[in-house]
Amino acid sequence: MTRTAPSPPLPRQLGRAAALLALLLLGGCSILPEVQHYTAYRLPPLQAEPKPPAASWTLRIAPPASSELLAGSRLPVRLEAHRMSVYSGARWVAPLPELWQGHLVEAYRSDGRVAQVTDTPEPADADLVLHTTLRAFRVLTPETEPRARVAVDARLVAPRQQRLLGAERFRATAPAAGRDADAVVAALGAAGNEVTRALIGWTLDTAPAGGEAPRAGDQQP
Repeated sequence: MTRTAPSPPLPRQLGRAAALLALLLLGGCSILPEVQHYTAYRLPPLQAEPKPPAASWTLRIAPPASSELLAGSRLPVRLEAHRMSVYSGARWVAPLPELWQGHLVEAYRSDGRVAQVTDTPEPADADLVLHTTLRAFRVLTPETEPRARVAVDARLVAPRQQRLLGAERFRATAPAAGRDADAVVAALGAAGNEVTRALIGWTLDTAPAGGEAPRAGDQQP
């Protein structure tokens, strides 16, 4: 007949548990995840003098597309021709495509020439839709001074007619005052705003003449 060994008294069990806890603490061990500290950044807004409305149509800014590298909230940096990294301790306050969409909406509204700008998810509510794709939104850090590079593809569409009005790629670079995250974000903001200004002008030049978007059933040339 097999006998079960008696359990040690409760005070002895508590003593062993306390000793084990003390060893873990002294050894620097922890079962909790390490807290990560980082600084969150917004895109610098476009500083523009408001202009009188020049278009009566409604423009919808569609959610931007991007590569996987630009889809998150990290700040990419290209170290060499084929080696990419990200800034540690720095994030955008939201995924970059979401930030870029909000940035464009506010920029078009601040510019004032397009009277009605929206980011509504309902395409039928707008006369024209601006689609953008983030191709580059990163910092280049070669042996010389670092610089920011922004490249955006744009398409302007009349959704009611399913008509592409125009497509263009916009690029800009801006020097960074240093290699820290603050300087990098400022440079990205400068390059992004240069692209934004060109994008607003292109939108107004590409939209139908007379400030009115074509309606369903209109004759197209």
